[in-house]
Amino acid sequence: MTTLIHILLAFIEIKPENTISQPPNTDHQYRAAKYSKVVDYSLLQDIVHTVPFHYITYVYYVQYGNSHTVEIRDPGETPFLPTMLISWDYQSCTFTPEVIFDDAMKYYKRTDSMLFSIEDSRCIVKSLCKNGGSSGDCDSLKLIKQTSNEEYIVYLSDTISNIASYKLFYPDIQYLPHRIMRNGKSQSTLILDEIIYGKQAVDSLLQLYQREGYERISDEEWKSSGQRLPQEDKDLLRIVQDRLKE
Repeated sequence: MTTLIHILLAFIEIKPENTISQPPNTDHQYRAAKYSKVVDYSLLQDIVHTVPFHYITYVYYVQYGNSHTVEIRDPGETPFLPTMLISWDYQSCTFTPEVIFDDAMKYYKRTDSMLFSIEDSRCIVKSLCKNGGSSGDCDSLKLIKQTSNEEYIVYLSDTISNIASYKLFYPDIQYLPHRIMRNGKSQSTLILDEIIYGKQAVDSLLQLYQREGYERISDEEWKSSGQRLPQEDKDLLRIVQDRLKE
């Protein structure tokens, strides 16, 4: 039961918004932005007693050339949670999520069509500064997602250009965020810890998350795992998902 909840938590918000895909107009660059986040699952304490209330996880956003980005979700010191890699290829219009279970030495991976354009605006941007109304003039902004009305407060590093990732609100803001605060019941904050530059350094980072000798979970096994759950467990998973989206 606990493992299935972790799978659910890992896959929340993998699918992007549906629009037409086009490759980005950016120069070739190789760099990675490392963010840390304190995860708060105290909202689940009454229904999932085995999940820690608070722990630190890490997210890397990797710019790999002008048509490829990679998102790495590292669970940190929580080995029971899976590691996730999501690769976005704007040239072939595909994205590839991979979920790695180190404790079981298994992984699941698939490739789907990417149904959004990295260059399309997705947010309403409002300045929080006294002067200046754009990301180039103000270092603190409120962003509202057009599809979901989710609100974020973003603080920018105004000397570092943004990475082409819609999770970093590209292209709505020009510069790399050094802090992202999500408003709502389950508030969370991403804090920029480090920037890695150069193809060799980025390749070394990606190599750390290559797992040799792991068994791939088949598509049939992955799809059927949830279908075999009793109805009461399905209802519990639905409650967990609803709470985390509030």
